[in-house]
Amino acid sequence: MSKRSIMTVDFELDKNACLEGFALATQAFCIGFASHLRGYISWMQMVKESNKRLDIIAFETMDELDGFEKIYLARPNEVSQRYFSFIDLSTIDIRKYYDKDEIW
Repeated sequence: MSKRSIMTVDFELDKNACLEGFALATQAFCIGFASHLRGYISWMQMVKESNKRLDIIAFETMDELDGFEKIYLARPNEVSQRYFSFIDLSTIDIRKYYDKDEIW
């Protein structure tokens, strides 16, 4: 199995976030945007508590993951802006893991 690069994003939803709307925005961001980027492997979102989430995003290489992080934080289009509109931006904690043998 080849090695992968993984980014985890720990965050809380905004107090007034609609969970159904956030689920749709997450799906649009993942399927309609992130999955089309070079080296994309997968995106998994875990519910930690009712308003806390953990995104686990995998890319093939360190460079592709670093490129995604820049795009992720820049929110360059309407799809990504909608996704982030549900998140309390002050709670975002990003961690990166390079050259992992396993994704999960």
